[in-house]
Amino acid sequence: MSPQLPHAWSRCAWVAALLLLASFLAAPAAAQQPELDTLTPEETLFVTDFASAAVSRDFSPFLGDLRVEWLILSEGEDLNSTAAAQKDLLLIGTLSSPAIGPALRDLLSASEIARIETQGWAFLEKDHPWEPGRAMLLAVGVDLLGTKSAAETAAAALLDASPSRASWFRQARAVGQEELRASTEQVQQTPTGSELTIEQLTADPDQSRPRSVSAEEAAADVAHLFQLLKDGWCGYGTFAAQASFSEARDAALQQLAERNRWSPDALAALLRENLSFIHDCHLRIGNVPYCSHLDFWYDDTLSFWPAADSFQFDLDGVGHQLLQVNEEAPEPFLFPSLNAAGEPIYRLGMLSYDPPPPLRLSAAAGDAPVQLELPLTTAEYNPWKKFGDQRLGGIPVIRARSFADAYADEMNDFVATAKQYHGEPYLILDIRGNGGGNTRWPKAWIRSFTGGTPALKQVLTELVSQTTMMGRANLFAEMKPDPAGSVEAEQSRYLALANQLAGGAAAPHWSGLIFPDTRRIPNDTTLIVVVDRQVASSGEGLLSYLHTQVENVLIVGENSLGALTFGQVSLHQLPNSRLKAYVPIKLNLPLDLVWREERGFMPNLWLPPDQALNYVAAAVRAGTITTQVAIPEGYFAGPFNPENVWWLRIFGRTSNLPPLLIMLTAVVVAAVRVRKEHRFPIAAGLLSIMMGLFYILRFNQPVGYAAILLGGGSIAFGFYWRRRLNAAAANAFGNAPGMPSSKNRSVEN
Repeated sequence: MSPQLPHAWSRCAWVAALLLLASFLAAPAAAQQPELDTLTPEETLFVTDFASAAVSRDFSPFLGDLRVEWLILSEGEDLNSTAAAQKDLLLIGTLSSPAIGPALRDLLSASEIARIETQGWAFLEKDHPWEPGRAMLLAVGVDLLGTKSAAETAAAALLDASPSRASWFRQARAVGQEELRASTEQVQQTPTGSELTIEQLTADPDQSRPRSVSAEEAAADVAHLFQLLKDGWCGYGTFAAQASFSEARDAALQQLAERNRWSPDALAALLRENLSFIHDCHLRIGNVPYCSHLDFWYDDTLSFWPAADSFQFDLDGVGHQLLQVNEEAPEPFLFPSLNAAGEPIYRLGMLSYDPPPPLRLSAAAGDAPVQLELPLTTAEYNPWKKFGDQRLGGIPVIRARSFADAYADEMNDFVATAKQYHGEPYLILDIRGNGGGNTRWPKAWIRSFTGGTPALKQVLTELVSQTTMMGRANLFAEMKPDPAGSVEAEQSRYLALANQLAGGAAAPHWSGLIFPDTRRIPNDTTLIVVVDRQVASSGEGLLSYLHTQVENVLIVGENSLGALTFGQVSLHQLPNSRLKAYVPIKLNLPLDLVWREERGFMPNLWLPPDQALNYVAAAVRAGTITTQVAIPEGYFAGPFNPENVWWLRIFGRTSNLPPLLIMLTAVVVAAVRVRKEHRFPIAAGLLSIMMGLFYILRFNQPVGYAAILLGGGSIAFGFYWRRRLNAAAANAFGNAPGMPSSKNRSVEN
């Protein structure tokens, strides 16, 4: 038996091996962690808490643009009990978060937690604990900014691995083409009947205005204007559906009969009063615009930040919880922002056409209720330098205050900066004060910078009539001739079109609808665009090109003007008052049919416009705003010298008191010195008048009129004192010893 034992054991081993193999084959295969390139936005869920969601979405160049669902957990909520367990997950949060921190710690090892606490944040891949075959990703930080960086790294990994990167981004909201076509046709007013003749439509831009016109002449101008609007304004159909133009015209004619003569400015004001239902930021008659603006009003004293499930703030060193604003939920009044150090904060504020009343806050310091009132302010930025580029604290900054063809040389230099700064980690494009011009310049800049061609997210259609074509010819007649002769060529082209329409070669019509192709354009550089309320027209065209179209873009500052719906300005002139009327002829209907006239594009971060550049540069240097491009060593080396805007705080604020005090001080000093030198009040008066004219022409502020009156009084006082001194000197000379008196001189003569 002994020789056979090895064979018996061998047979047993083979049987055991076969049984083990069979059991292994019968057992279900262990689920493998899926590759990142298999994940889709529809099946991926971002799970986080209130504070991490707010900071990650509001302060990231791209997280808020992702087309994924965000699940906000509350404290004590079991993640496994939610529908999240059945999807690919990205868990985002801090280790200390009471809502998601426990779930993160359960999934992390002690060494991983130690590494996170040392490095500040980490992105990790884990096995899904509840749904085998699904992905589990973790973006963990020791604080909210670290968590945001981890979430951005995780999202960038998903985007880079995806075979369809663009599918992860939200596309610009749009309705169907048929709905857009129907909505456009409803507001297209095509001229019927006879238009004004070519002679009546020809303007003389250099002709000066009379001091006044008779009531009959003013009535003729009113009739002329309403005919122009009907036949040559692209917005006529839009507002005819809201109010009666004939009633507005009749009311204006009735008011004209109240006096015999009218100044051109008074006539322009009368027209605006009766056409108050119009909101078109491109339409202007005389010096009167036909729109207002929904301004950003904010508090500059308190800073708020998200914590747990509410917003917190410090007051006198004591932490408070914000409960309500104006007896409502506080979220609509909180705007993501930055402070001077570049730290992420939220500001209290609101959008309003007029100065709003103070906000009423309900808060709690522990168990103690607190009531506060916060007045709101606003600011203006009125730059002197229109163009240029520089580095601010190591960050390249390009300034472009206009896109007008009149600055062709500067515009060519602007477009050239796109290649110069291509591939930078960061680039700040400062367009504050950019009132527009030609959209071909910003389009060319973006094409050169990204390699992609953007499109305006609007359906375009232009009114072609005898009136509109002649208005365009008038506009080019007003422009200065250029060396290339393009201005004269355009004037001739439009004049020929007007004559063709006048001769019956063509009928008034609207150009065919142009539907844009708004594809997503990849871009790794964090592009920061600084905006204020003066950004309009093609300045807003730049924002339209970038918004939800180019990756990694942050718009900061305040909302733009909102000169978006109507464009392509023409020029007309009223026959008697010589008032100029700038009338748009192209209708630009947004793809989402959202009305943005007077509202503009909303920024990602709301900043005081005068300090926006300084705050965002500080945020870049502090790491609050990140980039997908590797930052070279020493990139931020050197001093950071913020833009000096002290003069804006004196002269740019809405308050007129500081400049008025300066001028008043000058006049008082002159009055004190008047006994020594009578020229002081005259010189101070001239200075005050010059400052007054500057404030009226530059800022359109009422303080200018006060300065002019103050200056006029100072000059009058100076001449009065000069006459008095001369009279005193003459009397002293006449009564001097050895000189005959005036009485004796008259007798002798």
